[in-house]
Amino acid sequence: MKIIFLDIDGCLTSEREGTYFNPDPAKYHPSKKVMKQLMKLCDKTGAKIVMATNWRKFDIDGEWVNKYGTYKNPLKEVQAFFGDYCIGTLPRTRHINKAQATIIYLEEHDDIGSFVIFDDDEREQYQNTYEYGIKDNFILVDVANGITEHDINKAKDILSEEKQ
Repeated sequence: MKIIFLDIDGCLTSEREGTYFNPDPAKYHPSKKVMKQLMKLCDKTGAKIVMATNWRKFDIDGEWVNKYGTYKNPLKEVQAFFGDYCIGTLPRTRHINKAQATIIYLEEHDDIGSFVIFDDDEREQYQNTYEYGIKDNFILVDVANGITEHDINKAKDILSEEKQ
C-alpha cells in the first residue's frame, strides 16, 4: 500500500490564497485545486491519504479559539472531499508530535510500501527522523504557497519508488 500523510494548515491552505488560519470562516477553506491534484496523484500512484493534521486531536464538528479568532475544524470538509481516497488519521494521542505519530502508524500497518509526508511545520521533527526513512519521505511545504506542482511531482517520484 502507498500512503500520503497529509497536513491541512499550510499545505491545503496558504498565505498567498489568504486561507492560512484566516479567522473568517468564509475564507478558511482548503484549496479545492490542490485537493484535486492530490486525488490525481492518488489515481496515478494508487496511494491513499492519511490525515496527519493536528486537527485530528479535536472534535471534528468543533472549533478552536485563540487570540486571533475562531476556526472551525476543517478535517470533516477535507475527509468528505477525498471520500474513499482518505483512509483515516494518525493516532489522536495529544502529547506526541506528528513524526512520532507517523512512526506509530507505520509500526501498526506493516503493509505500507512507499509513503510521502506533506507538512509545513518544521517543529514536527520529520526532517530529523531517520526511522523508517521518514526524513527521505518528508516534503516541507512552503506555507506561503501551500502544496505546489513541484511538491506533487516530488511526491509522485517518492511514491513510485519500489520498497527495498
